Amino acid sequence: MLDVIIIGGGVAGMTAAIYAARARLDAVVLERAFPGGQALETPEIENYPAVPHTDGITLSNLIAEQAKDLGADIRTADVVAWEKTENGFAVQTANETLHSRALLIAAGATHRPLGVKGEDLYRGKGVSYCATCDGRFYKDKTVAVVGGGNTAVEDALYLSRLCKQVYLIHRRNTLRASRALQEQVFASENITPVWNTTVQEVVGDSRMSGLSLLTDGKENHLTADGVFVAVGVIPNNALFADLPRDEQGFLVADEDGISPTAGIFVAGDIRAKKCRQLITAAGDGAAAMSAIERYLNEI
Repeated sequence: MLDVIIIGGGVAGMTAAIYAARARLDAVVLERAFPGGQALETPEIENYPAVPHTDGITLSNLIAEQAKDLGADIRTADVVAWEKTENGFAVQTANETLHSRALLIAAGATHRPLGVKGEDLYRGKGVSYCATCDGRFYKDKTVAVVGGGNTAVEDALYLSRLCKQVYLIHRRNTLRASRALQEQVFASENITPVWNTTVQEVVGDSRMSGLSLLTDGKENHLTADGVFVAVGVIPNNALFADLPRDEQGFLVADEDGISPTAGIFVAGDIRAKKCRQLITAAGDGAAAMSAIERYLNEI
């Protein structure tokens, strides 16, 4: 019987593995693909402490190597089911069933895409899903933000301090963001709302150069160096339908990753919280594994 099974090998899961190894806990990380999660899709990173300029693949590899050097067991395995048992938990993969006393869910989330032509082609080449991650690469340039909620408006305000011009594209004629945020947008000199508009295609050559739009049924073109998609993220929660979730489907847990279900802990982007960054994922992993260590000592 393992001490803990970690579902998900993103930054949160791998950081948790580092803390588990240092605490001499018998732990296994189960990651369906390559360690790193969403970080693998980030072409440039400059806000991770002590690593001033890198990319998601490099950073993920560094964290994975550190975890493995400390003795962490990171396996490529797709979790297909899990259940609570008398003594802990049973987690089933395609090849085996593992048992543990505690369970850490760090399965992450997926950015909700626009689902339009050219989006995947220009991902990392003009198409971004994180303004605070990638905004500085568009200093003094023209960008667009797609969305009308708090995240989209906050992204537009953040980018307005860096970029020459920001277009805020929304499919309706009113924003869903808080009144205070709306007031800031309307007071900004370089944020231009584009109402009743949807993106039809991302266009460009080697990099994105603009967007094909549909406004009130009429096609038009917007020239832009980048587009920040802020239409939400989707938690990877398909396996956890019976656990407490918020309205958006994110798993409920406190700042230490402690969920309402005894023995189950949550870390990273799948946890219900406001800020989802690589550094907060790492913090989640550390806090959750520290809580798990306390829990295992008490049961």
